[in-house]
Amino acid sequence: MDNIFLRFKNNKTLRNGTLFSMFAFINRGIAFLLMVILARYIMPGEYGQLSLFNTITQLLAYFITLSCQSFFTISYFQRKGELFRQDFTSIILITTGTTLLLSIVLFFFQDSLARFADLPPAFLWFAIIICVGEEIFGLLMSYIRIQEKVIRYGILSCGFAIINFIISIYLVVYKGLDWRGRVYTHLCVAVLSGLLGLGVLASKHFFTRHVTWEGTKNVLKWGVPLIPHNAAGWIKQGCDRFIINSNHSLAAVGIFSFALNLNSIIAMVGIAFNQTNSVTIYQLLSSDKTANDKLFLLKRQTKNIGLIYTISYVSILVLGTLLVYFAIPAYCTSLPYFWILSLSGYLNCLYYLFVNYLYYFHRNKNVMTITFTTALLHLMMSLLLTKYSLYWTAIIYVVTQGVVVYLTARQAIKVIRENYITK
Repeated sequence: MDNIFLRFKNNKTLRNGTLFSMFAFINRGIAFLLMVILARYIMPGEYGQLSLFNTITQLLAYFITLSCQSFFTISYFQRKGELFRQDFTSIILITTGTTLLLSIVLFFFQDSLARFADLPPAFLWFAIIICVGEEIFGLLMSYIRIQEKVIRYGILSCGFAIINFIISIYLVVYKGLDWRGRVYTHLCVAVLSGLLGLGVLASKHFFTRHVTWEGTKNVLKWGVPLIPHNAAGWIKQGCDRFIINSNHSLAAVGIFSFALNLNSIIAMVGIAFNQTNSVTIYQLLSSDKTANDKLFLLKRQTKNIGLIYTISYVSILVLGTLLVYFAIPAYCTSLPYFWILSLSGYLNCLYYLFVNYLYYFHRNKNVMTITFTTALLHLMMSLLLTKYSLYWTAIIYVVTQGVVVYLTARQAIKVIRENYITK
């Protein structure tokens, strides 16, 4: 027992990853409790409407920063000092420019876009504001994460989760605003967190006037290829919601979306541990250790995190089933879909074991090619099979995610060999 405690204490990735996961579980637990409560006030049909709004917001998020926000972490480790500040300022300027462009488009075509999205025009403006606020807050959280201030990270993330919970209950339950109440809550939290993020980042003196077009172009060169990669998730889940709505019903959208939300708990574990695992990998790759030492440590790291993912997957599968069965019987019909989708959630966790190497060595185009082409494959299969049964839709998630993991692992092994074995 003492040996296990010492291993936990001395293994920074395991310790921080566990803390990140704990905070993520608290956040997800708050969200799950909220979902249980609101399930009595938001019926499957209205839940489908909310899912469509979230789909639009997710799509816009990919274009708000042109996927350049992820370069923040890479730049912090590789460029440092004034070059890092230039990259950060470029990311903010890119976000400002795309926000203005999207606002102009929406101003002139809001009625047509609202009809297409089946949402009130004002909600499209809400989606843009939400995206900007969340991206800025995301930069703050990335900074806290790479500083390994895990407790501060947890306080901020859990604090806003609690605020989200309180406002949602007030607007949905007490004010009777159904799915619109959730959107208003999302908007309030995004604005508050975005303002906080902007204020803290400015106080760190990350902004600089010495921004060059060459530097901004390098940021764009890194980020833009990831737009199709990031959009791959939207192509899968977003398009599926519209396809299900066309072939089945809005209630079916709600049931399947609920199963996807359950599955996201498994994916959340992958994201939580990757938040610290990626930092450890970048630190290790940037260190002065020998190639053999790096390979040994990387292999051990992958094995340990993979084991954690497996244990977490089995635990969540069992607990998620029991919770839905006893706490939300109205959504029990989503469980068979969840059981199938859970395999894709586990595979998504395994994907995080390999993709960081491609990011570090700037193989973003490889990542984009893998995820985007498999997303198109997913879309084509969904168009052909979803009309027959939602079980086929769930199976498609497993098949395509399995392809993503296989191809990403092959590319990661190749880039490691090129940089550490063949030299």
